[in-house]
Amino acid sequence: MKEIPSIKHWDVSADLLALGGGHRNIAYRTVGLRQDLVFKSTRRQPDAMEWLLPVQDLARKAGLIVPHIVRSCSGNLVEAGWTCEEFVKGRPFATNEAPCIRTKIERFHSLAARVPQRPGQVSAQDLLEARHGGHIDLDTMPRRLVDSCRASWRELARHPGTIVHGDFNPGNMIRCPNGDIALIDWDECRRDVSLFDTGQLDSTGPSVQRALLAWEVACSWKLEPDHAKDLAGML
Repeated sequence: MKEIPSIKHWDVSADLLALGGGHRNIAYRTVGLRQDLVFKSTRRQPDAMEWLLPVQDLARKAGLIVPHIVRSCSGNLVEAGWTCEEFVKGRPFATNEAPCIRTKIERFHSLAARVPQRPGQVSAQDLLEARHGGHIDLDTMPRRLVDSCRASWRELARHPGTIVHGDFNPGNMIRCPNGDIALIDWDECRRDVSLFDTGQLDSTGPSVQRALLAWEVACSWKLEPDHAKDLAGML
């Protein structure tokens, strides 16, 4: 049975509807409120969530709609392993619509270029030396697989770093009723090479796609082992 968030921390009373699509986190939305909310499980520490607030403001400045994170009645962003944010109405992006978001995400990358790393997170370049950070623990992976992942990330070393959304795919893009573009699910946001976002939009060559695949394998190794092992066979 899935865990249910204790929405009383936000002084909310409403029916909850389970949301699909997530593999690493559980999500529910309220039903029937003037402004419905989304409650998501998280492994992030409070300082990592506080870091996200000004980053999301930069995304809004770049022209993206980003749901505001809602503090609990105690003023916290995380309560008992759950976060709360506004629910965004709209329809999911079709795969062929994704390129239209490029200008906005590149503007965001430019605005966030000097923002430091998220607390507890690491970049692919950090992992050329580091062993763990965020959801990644290279010590749990076979040595040959680690070497393969690092070799693919090393190929990106010449590219500048910035803040990336980190899970930039059509499933996290919403076309709002007024035509605006919303970007949701910022759990994987971190400082890294911008290609970890823009490489999802179009064909960027085998080296970039291999680096993205290696990141997915490393992130999933502990949380989604079957998925990770299936992908590892492609590296």
